[in-house]
Amino acid sequence: MSAIVWSGFNKCVFLFPYETTRDQGIPHDLDIMYELWRVPRYQRRNRYCATRDIASLVAALPPGPRRAALEQRAKDLMRTSISPRGSFSDASRGRGRRDVR
Repeated sequence: MSAIVWSGFNKCVFLFPYETTRDQGIPHDLDIMYELWRVPRYQRRNRYCATRDIASLVAALPPGPRRAALEQRAKDLMRTSISPRGSFSDASRGRGRRDVR
């Protein structure tokens, strides 16, 4: 997140909410935040940026074909990012991770 803010962005929209990354087996961001600052997640609105997830933005649209198409597109993107086992690949889960302890 700091790289995004340092790049000059003050708004960030994301596809995978942290709860999804945790539940799908890719808790890297959550682990890093907890290890560094002992916090479970960043604040969605803070003095550096505001963040929103795509699902909530789509859900705020009035019901209709445009909203339905965007909901389906988001589901398709999420599904193609997840392996057939229902979680992210072993490589993305930190196989070979070095422990500094």
